[in-house]
Amino acid sequence: MSQPRNAAVAHHEAGHAVVARLLGAGVREVVLSERNQEQGLSQIQVKGLSQHAIRQILFAGSLAEIKHLAMAQWGCQATFDLSQLDGLGQVAYEEDCLEECNPSIVFRTGGEQLVPFTPTHGNVFSDFEDFCTESRETTSRDDFFRSLCAVMQRLDDSVVWMHVQVVAKELLEKGAVMFCENAG
Repeated sequence: MSQPRNAAVAHHEAGHAVVARLLGAGVREVVLSERNQEQGLSQIQVKGLSQHAIRQILFAGSLAEIKHLAMAQWGCQATFDLSQLDGLGQVAYEEDCLEECNPSIVFRTGGEQLVPFTPTHGNVFSDFEDFCTESRETTSRDDFFRSLCAVMQRLDDSVVWMHVQVVAKELLEKGAVMFCENAG
């Protein structure tokens, strides 16, 4: 498997871990699979967190991966455009959406230019598919979009994104990152 895909998975797992820490979740370890370079695992304790926080942690992986892929392809910084989220809503709420459509995520690049990004690897939406099977029936669309916007804003924060990149880099170098329980 290629290094760019490895980097995407590292950003995916780093997104889960960094956002989880920000929201007060316990993060024990984040690892990349040695056997399958398209898989990783974040060991996160969400007990006591609100459903809003849990959804943000869930969505953070796919969104960090997508943001990394878009910025790598374009060679520039990008932020999520929060006014155009219909594609992600389709993935979360419509059966077999990924089989029927290829959703785009719209970003703002330098000069506030709007640029759609369509991932070429369907697995980047894995967290939204997990949401479909686990939480879609009990989560209103308004709550879904509230959590989605909140985590996108977190990932667009330059300090948060820097932490995602640092964790992803360490994952690529070492294959695993351990977290101290009492670190904030």
